[in-house]
Amino acid sequence: MPFFSYCSLIWPVILITWGVILLFEALFGISIPLFKIVFAFFLFYVGYNILSGSSCSIKKQFYCNKNWQKNTAIFGEKKFDFSQNSSQPEEKNLNIIFGSALLIINPEIPTRISSQTVFGSSDFPNRTTITNGSYVYTNSTQEPIVDISTQVIFGSLKVIEKQN
Repeated sequence: MPFFSYCSLIWPVILITWGVILLFEALFGISIPLFKIVFAFFLFYVGYNILSGSSCSIKKQFYCNKNWQKNTAIFGEKKFDFSQNSSQPEEKNLNIIFGSALLIINPEIPTRISSQTVFGSSDFPNRTTITNGSYVYTNSTQEPIVDISTQVIFGSLKVIEKQN
């Protein structure tokens, strides 16, 4: 059964609507504000995706990612707990946009956190605070088992190590 997604319908609908409007203008002389209609469709689409908790991305085709909210803090506060024992290598991506997040890691598990911060703050257990720029935090000299990449935009991230 093929995967069907409403995310893949937005561009065809916009292009078909645009074509119909151009035909009406050429054949009947009816002037319809094309840019306003396309912009309205786009705003409706973005609002619907925010409310429904899905987002569309372009790789080779459109696809929906319903799990994007799991590792994202937007306009709110979220706690990410990665302190469970992990023997398998893991890679995580966290996005904090206009929000704040608390990231809990286990000091016994080798962890690397690559943080990129823009107009925000990222606080690490070694008392390093980044407001703009990039920083890589590691809690061990061993090869990391957990590799976390964070993007903080107009938000704050606080990383703490879980005490046993």
